[in-house]
Amino acid sequence: MADASKKSDRAPRGEAGGRRSLLRSKWLYAGLSVAILGGVWWGYAMLAADAPAGGGRLPAGVAGLQHGEGPVAKAADPGLGERYAPTVMTVGASFVVAYFLGYLLRTLLKAAVIVAAVVVIALIALRATGVWEGDVSGVERQAEEALAQAKTLGVRARESVVDVLPSGVAGVLGLIVGARRG
Repeated sequence: MADASKKSDRAPRGEAGGRRSLLRSKWLYAGLSVAILGGVWWGYAMLAADAPAGGGRLPAGVAGLQHGEGPVAKAADPGLGERYAPTVMTVGASFVVAYFLGYLLRTLLKAAVIVAAVVVIALIALRATGVWEGDVSGVERQAEEALAQAKTLGVRARESVVDVLPSGVAGVLGLIVGARRG
């Protein structure tokens, strides 16, 4: 049986026991690393693809010619870097952007819930005391329209994510991890 007075094996989340800082996430640094390494890999692949076949540099006047045989033809089949490096960079960048959007979304939702709760409590108090006798049918209609618009945006967002699945999956993961930080 575990001793109840024994401290948890988990490290404290922050200085005062609250949430850790947004920028102290290992997930964020992993996403940044993937994006940067993908960009470097992509740049290297593009430079390697443009290099002359002999490995040496051609004089400036004959940049498009090799050994007097005419223009240098690019390889028909792109290499591994040319094929996958842009996707790797996009996945990393999508994760990082979605991470920050998730954090922002959660923070804004917290603030919106607090403001909405204060407004609703104030309206209930004003109606209960008889100070305000307003009609709430317009508010109900606006709420229904907002819900319908949110559903439409959700369907469009899902279709967009399916179109760019690798970066979409990374984006969804980034949203979840970023929202957990908020």
